[in-house]
Amino acid sequence: MSLATLKGNDAEIIEFFASEKCAILNTQVMDLRLPKGVLLGAITRGQELFIPTGHSQIKVGDKVVVIAGPVAKRRMEELFA
Repeated sequence: MSLATLKGNDAEIIEFFASEKCAILNTQVMDLRLPKGVLLGAITRGQELFIPTGHSQIKVGDKVVVIAGPVAKRRMEELFA
């Protein structure tokens, strides 16, 4: 779900839901091979909202706010599918 488009460039702020099929579950952010230009802005886990660090992991049921350009957005959609 696209939340917003950033003025002046093609980047979007997108919220993804991490299902059981998400390809990047249970791996530390610093070890993920995310596309260039992707920024993980926040993770919501239940009632908790936090900014991910390199040691954070995406768990089933998390909502993840991502900032990404068009090419990176498509790759992130594949990883969360």
